Amino acid sequence: MKARILIATLTMATALMAQPPGGRFRRNAVDPNATPVTPAARLVRMLTRFLDLSAAQQTQIANILAADTTNLDTLQATLKTERANLITAIKGNSGVSSASAALSSTRAQIEAIRAAEAAAIYQTLTADQKTKLGDGLGALMGGGGFGPGRRGGPPPKQ
Repeated sequence: MKARILIATLTMATALMAQPPGGRFRRNAVDPNATPVTPAARLVRMLTRFLDLSAAQQTQIANILAADTTNLDTLQATLKTERANLITAIKGNSGVSSASAALSSTRAQIEAIRAAEAAAIYQTLTADQKTKLGDGLGALMGGGGFGPGRRGGPPPKQ
């Protein structure tokens, strides 16, 4: 019995000593001097790494994305409210179709803005960059990304 208590105590002590100072793991620690990265900046950085964008292209793309930031933020807030309205309609079993239609309309507006941005970004690319991008345009619309099967070619064989 004493051996079990001793082993349990040592195990807990080891676990507590493994914690970094302050009780936080480094990946969860927040740097107070860090500036937040916007989704637009993240997209520009990702496209730069994959397509080797020039400085001028980076500026053009950042400007394209910045132009619709306010509209997208407003629509995202509206989308959140409409999701809550849909949940309320489902729980109350009334007005589900109108709440769903409102939600769909807002989603369509968001997708239209993102598609217009993707079209403008695509026009800034060189022929080589367009070839490298292929048909996988999801990355230009803030989603998707790059990887196997996303560059316009056939999906990888399983």
